[in-house]
Amino acid sequence: MTNIGAYLLIGILLSQPLVAAVSSVQASDDVKISESVTKSLSATRSFKFKPFQLIPAAQAKEKTKSSSVKAQDLQNPVSKTSSFQGINPKVLNLALKAHRKAHTMGIPRKQFLTVIDYSLPSTSRRLWVLDMTRNKVVYNAHVAHGSATGDNHAKHFSDAHGSHKSSLGLFLTGSTYQGKHGTSLTLHGLEKGFNGNAASRAIVMHPAGYVNEGMIKSMGRIGRSWGCPALSYSVAGPIIQTIKEGSLIFAYYPDNKWLNNSRFL
Repeated sequence: MTNIGAYLLIGILLSQPLVAAVSSVQASDDVKISESVTKSLSATRSFKFKPFQLIPAAQAKEKTKSSSVKAQDLQNPVSKTSSFQGINPKVLNLALKAHRKAHTMGIPRKQFLTVIDYSLPSTSRRLWVLDMTRNKVVYNAHVAHGSATGDNHAKHFSDAHGSHKSSLGLFLTGSTYQGKHGTSLTLHGLEKGFNGNAASRAIVMHPAGYVNEGMIKSMGRIGRSWGCPALSYSVAGPIIQTIKEGSLIFAYYPDNKWLNNSRFL
């Protein structure tokens, strides 16, 4: 059983107080996320997580199968595709697979799952917030990608500091804070090598004036961030309040290296 390492401490973001500290997930597939992750998240404002216990994933999976109808749906994600209209079925199935795997590793299942499809142009509403309890899409919005990721179409992704590129993979939402853009949401990358530096890179979800229909009309695309999944001011507040504190965000692009090496897929 491999130990979980590479703990990241989130520094002061945008001159605000420390808001969260979380470890990147690096355990082998037969181990649940460590108790340290829970303690770190519990230290943030409003977190109510119970301590996780290290147990074999096979045992956790057996629990999942018998716990509820929702768990059965996650075992067979194809059954969900008809409920969440507008999302590429392939992307949706991968998101649901990652969601299920994260649960077997000890991340509590939350009501909402966010999916970002970076294979779509920035002019498309490529972010969806899914209500996993009611099986419906509750938000569908534009979302920015990093300035070095591409123009209207995203092409290049990185987890490197200073890259100004977006990252792929599964993220865990943290707590909110007041930054220069307004209410912002901390994000914790769960995939080392793909998004594990999200916290230390200050990759957060925040509102931005450059994400709007006017930009699309004048520039043929929305504005770009330094790697953050920025939203328009009209929807950022409601979305952030809906998905904060422990829900998952799945950021997709058909990148073979990530698809072949993600521990959640």
